Amino acid sequence: MTHSRVVCIDDFAIKKGQTYGTLIVDYETSKVVDMIPSRDTEIVAQWLKSYPEIEVVSRDGSIRYAKAIREALPEAMQVSDRFHLVKNLVDGAKEYIKRTIPVRIKLEASITPTNQKAKKLTKAAIRKQDREEAKNELVRTVKEMYFNG
Repeated sequence: MTHSRVVCIDDFAIKKGQTYGTLIVDYETSKVVDMIPSRDTEIVAQWLKSYPEIEVVSRDGSIRYAKAIREALPEAMQVSDRFHLVKNLVDGAKEYIKRTIPVRIKLEASITPTNQKAKKLTKAAIRKQDREEAKNELVRTVKEMYFNG
């Protein structure tokens, strides 16, 4: 029996892909209040009706849980659980960024006397120059290691 005013409900897999249950947790104490071997709207609503003292129910985006809460506790406030609230925020931010920021951003290179030579090189020449510099650095390192024992 619960005297909880605020509970969280969420489903859990009894047999993944086939059978699910509902977990009810006291939000204030983080203790499991009950486990129902179903997530059926009518069964969850019937359980909730037994506890009219519940004022707030935290849940995921499940339509079946929303309906069960509305039926059983029409005065109770329904809130999104923290996990789904953050997930929806992150997903929304990603979608906003995809819509508003181009995939590629063209940056204008600043031309100064020291990098005008690099500006004239082709991309292939720059890559070749980078490979040569990396190879030369490796040779210097190996020689240094050899002479230092």
